[in-house]
Amino acid sequence: MIQGLNKNVIMLILFVLVLNLSSGFVYLIYQLYFKSIGYSAFVIGMLSTVMSITASILFIPSGILADIFGRKNIMIIGGLFLYAGQFFVFIYMNYIIQLIAMFLIGLGNAFISSAVGAFITDLLDEKFYDKGFSFLSGAQTLAITIAGILGWFPVYLSKVLYYSEVNSYRISGLIMSAIGVGSILFLILIKESKKTISEPKISLNLLKNDKDFIIKFALINLIVGLGAGFSIPLFNYYLSVKFNVDSGPIGTLNALASFIMIPLYIIMPRIRKSFGYLRTIVLPQAFSIVLLMLIPVSPNFIVASIFYISRQALMNIPNPLILAFMMRNISQKSRATANAIINVSWSLPNSVSVLLGGYIMDKYLDLPIYITSIFYIIYVVLFTLFIKKHA
Repeated sequence: MIQGLNKNVIMLILFVLVLNLSSGFVYLIYQLYFKSIGYSAFVIGMLSTVMSITASILFIPSGILADIFGRKNIMIIGGLFLYAGQFFVFIYMNYIIQLIAMFLIGLGNAFISSAVGAFITDLLDEKFYDKGFSFLSGAQTLAITIAGILGWFPVYLSKVLYYSEVNSYRISGLIMSAIGVGSILFLILIKESKKTISEPKISLNLLKNDKDFIIKFALINLIVGLGAGFSIPLFNYYLSVKFNVDSGPIGTLNALASFIMIPLYIIMPRIRKSFGYLRTIVLPQAFSIVLLMLIPVSPNFIVASIFYISRQALMNIPNPLILAFMMRNISQKSRATANAIINVSWSLPNSVSVLLGGYIMDKYLDLPIYITSIFYIIYVVLFTLFIKKHA
């Protein structure tokens, strides 16, 4: 047993591992699957928007429900919605049903994402928050790494077994969705403390004590979420069109990007102790913006991949510390609700800008990347000022 990580925390980490193995693979291929059906970037952006807006609208109600009825119960229900949506995406090649499927995926994401951060803090001593979030992110990244390597499976079905491109993606997506259902078993094994379940009035009252922090954090999240939406959710589609590559190379790229981050996640708490929150979070993310802007001018997929991998690592490795920083500044019994508010401040503008990004990308392929970069610069400046005040 890892010091500070009890059995319940391990079960939660295993849940996140299997969940992200399944959903990470689906996220890798669904844009390419829709592209193989014949959907444009705008239509794919519309489907992504349905998923994102659903999650955004339901983040806050989901967080409140998690504070009232328990994080575990809400996450189990969320898992059932999520996997039902994934099955529908690949079973039915009907646009209306796929819209419903994306709604279910968004609903599941809202239930799970609003509760998981608060849940792990419930299961940990505060002195192990950094370690807990780092291992949680490490498990998530390991799963996405494996999912990326499995991006070659649809290629194998298509090139070796001669399935059509569409059916190769469908079969792969259904298999990985079935594997994902098993993640719910790990949640069932967790013993949730009754002290984490609150009455609605208590939860909302405690939220008032954290209002100033939550509002400022949410506004900063709004800026980065809005900027990210123009290009990041469509990046697999972007790489496929710009460099004429399929799920194999793109999956390998995502796998390498994720694999590199695993050891970095683990050592981030030690780096934070040496350099503090400000430098450990802000400097890597600032450098990542430069690398993002270099991707559109890359002469080929290999060069773009080097910039992409480096950019992914620098932008995302501070995330566990950002979560731990946030949880330390929010009262325990209202953490799921507060986390939901902060999540929705990111996801709601993101769900709007991904639709705009898809529209722009159909006309000017590289422009959304530069729009994202501008928003990221504004975010880094504001977050620097925010950390200086609250760290």
